[in-house]
Amino acid sequence: MTNDQLTANQANSQLSTGPRTEEGKARSSQNSLKHGVFAKTIVLPGESQEEFDALLAGLRKDHKPEGETESNLVRGLAEIQWRLDRLRRYEAAATDEALETGNFESPDFGTKARLAKREEDLREACDLRQFHQMNNLAWTPEQDGFVFSLAEIDARIDFEARLEMASKTVKYPFRPNLRKAA
Repeated sequence: MTNDQLTANQANSQLSTGPRTEEGKARSSQNSLKHGVFAKTIVLPGESQEEFDALLAGLRKDHKPEGETESNLVRGLAEIQWRLDRLRRYEAAATDEALETGNFESPDFGTKARLAKREEDLREACDLRQFHQMNNLAWTPEQDGFVFSLAEIDARIDFEARLEMASKTVKYPFRPNLRKAA
């Protein structure tokens, strides 16, 4: 990437504010969602709010909480149970995938393959972003089915450009996967 392209990219990245439509915001908010264990919300997309509400109602009926403390404990119990059930579904899906693919290389089974696919998708999104920028064409990641935000794509492009510049100026080109122990 030339200095002019880098400067143009940095200027364009200042204009990239991410998704603007509610649909785009909803999609990009799920970019880093993997299994939902540490999700801020209890009920994730694709799950049923009604099922969670029924679980909570059942626990309230069983435990009959009195006061705020007991109510909070029962709600916490419902949230823990909900997340535990989600983990069981995730484990079952990972096991099914491992059985189908024969990929038992790690405790997470297919996680490495999913991460590699995500990296490949992000690289493709970066290439398309740069192509459209160089040709002064409008582009959004959603056009090509990506869930990355423009800010995330631009940050990766910027990182790769800085990494390339660094590799040209240091004695031993820096590559994260080639670091050697001191």
